[in-house]
Amino acid sequence: MLLSCFEHPVRQVAPQLALVRGVYVSGVTSFHLNTHLYPVHFQGWVELMGYIKDSLSGSEEITFKTRFHWLYSLAMWLSLMVLGPLLIGVVIFLRMFIRKLTTELGVTSQRVVFKTGWIARKTEEISLTNIEEMNLEQSIFGRLLGYGQLRIRGTGGSYILTHSIDDPMEFRQAVGEARSKVGR
Repeated sequence: MLLSCFEHPVRQVAPQLALVRGVYVSGVTSFHLNTHLYPVHFQGWVELMGYIKDSLSGSEEITFKTRFHWLYSLAMWLSLMVLGPLLIGVVIFLRMFIRKLTTELGVTSQRVVFKTGWIARKTEEISLTNIEEMNLEQSIFGRLLGYGQLRIRGTGGSYILTHSIDDPMEFRQAVGEARSKVGR
């Protein structure tokens, strides 16, 4: 049994299914969430979202991946519904949609990786051994709804700034666990 990022049990229904923390990692056709069967419409999403997997070296493995909070999707769809007739809503929606589909944030056994961009790619990577501090910012609503922003600073002034990620404390704990394993 696998667990999605919604903390609901997900069963394997086909040999090509693999749902890890809400990210489809192979040619998925459908998945079970509780008792309902949901088809997957973004078959090409995996190829678009495979930077972290493609950049692994040697014995390095992905230990944690996170995503945008559901409020980001809500804001994206509200901008389309409310401002769509003015055309600015369509532009805002497309920009947010592409950003959501092309952003990856994860922890590997050796580094923290943040990648964004579709045609032009921007990556920020900090080795786990070079992380100096992690700062968490959560508003009152962020605490209540489970989203926040993390700033991970490495040696030499490099940093990764995340926006509206789902459960930032879980991501922070994953970084801490990965750092403790590197130190062994």
